[in-house]
Amino acid sequence: TQELSLYHAADEDDSSSQQRRVYNFVTLPMYLEALLGFGFLVCLDCFAFLFTFLPLRMFSAALTIVWSALRGRWSLSKRQRADLMQGMILIVCFCVLNMFGMSKMYHYIRGQSVLKLYVIFNMLQIVDKLCCSIGEDILDSLFGCRNQHPVITLLHFGVACGYVFVHAYVLFIQMITLNVSVNSSSNSLLVLLVSNNFVELKSTVFKRFRPQNLF
Repeated sequence: TQELSLYHAADEDDSSSQQRRVYNFVTLPMYLEALLGFGFLVCLDCFAFLFTFLPLRMFSAALTIVWSALRGRWSLSKRQRADLMQGMILIVCFCVLNMFGMSKMYHYIRGQSVLKLYVIFNMLQIVDKLCCSIGEDILDSLFGCRNQHPVITLLHFGVACGYVFVHAYVLFIQMITLNVSVNSSSNSLLVLLVSNNFVELKSTVFKRFRPQNLF
């Protein structure tokens, strides 16, 4: 009787923590979806800013340049310089990307074998992650050198344009590869891509996370 009472007492002490773990596991998808929805709205806001407010701010900066030229005094603020550089990067990369035929790239990727497409897609994912890791530093260095020598600013501007072009081109090729895999008569490539994502998900699920590593 004493052993049973001790067992039940220990079980009652751990029941609250176990219930809290179960509740956290059940309610986790709801909070995850809310976080993903918030991230989607943030990305949509950033994307809409490039085609709505940025042209207006560039137009305001251009009017400031004209007014400063008429007065004979340079009065362009740092924010206006950053807006002009962002707009110039978008215009330059748009013009350069239009020089490359995406239809030729589509037919070239479509003519490759399944194994080659699988290798190409994995390489594109690696290059995409590398571009994401260094892209923010490149753009921050560009906007941080506004008060330096014009040659240094022009050099940073060229590097930023090259980065944006490479990253955009990689995303275009990745999109074309997914399009080929979905529209192909054989589903082998699509199965390989999905299985690869499940392998990554498996490594994430079975990875041990500690509170000090997360927060």
